[in-house]
Amino acid sequence: MKQKAPKISANQQVNWRNNDIQFPRLIHEIEVAGGFTSDVIESLCESMDLTTEDLMELLERACQISDEIKAQM
Repeated sequence: MKQKAPKISANQQVNWRNNDIQFPRLIHEIEVAGGFTSDVIESLCESMDLTTEDLMELLERACQISDEIKAQM
């Protein structure tokens, strides 16, 4: 089931404190910056007990939510 992006507030301080906005944003920006190297992905999969496919799905979901948030701004 597709998760909808959270609503953006006119108050930037509210947005800053909203984890539903900031966590996908952080993950997306790490992805864009190239932070998810093969070594990082391998370590995350091991520590989170996930397959590579599961982790990539999480990254994609975070990026999709982040894009939806940006579209609201």
